[in-house]
Amino acid sequence: MSIIRDNASRYGVVSQILHWGLAGLIIFTFISGQIFEDAARADKAELMNRHATLAILLMAFLLVRAVWHTSQSSPDDMNQNKFLILANKAAKLALYAVPVALATSGDQKTVPA
Repeated sequence: MSIIRDNASRYGVVSQILHWGLAGLIIFTFISGQIFEDAARADKAELMNRHATLAILLMAFLLVRAVWHTSQSSPDDMNQNKFLILANKAAKLALYAVPVALATSGDQKTVPA
């Protein structure tokens, strides 16, 4: 049994790293956005660049996670009611959509000099 790939009893190491990495990126991106909002005008351009970089990294990480997830069998899908499997898939889709919406809905205005 491989610890790298997902199996019927647990998620593999890759899935766990992708899960917690994405969670960390969401938290850091949120915090950087809050710092950006409260920053002095002179610092906003630099902070906006860092925040945008985090958002792009988040999107790339999300894409890798989605591709990995589709190539694995989920322990959640084993021995469950078909309705619960469908509800689980809908919830996971929503959880992928929220970071995408957050990363793409950033304010597109430029920072005044």
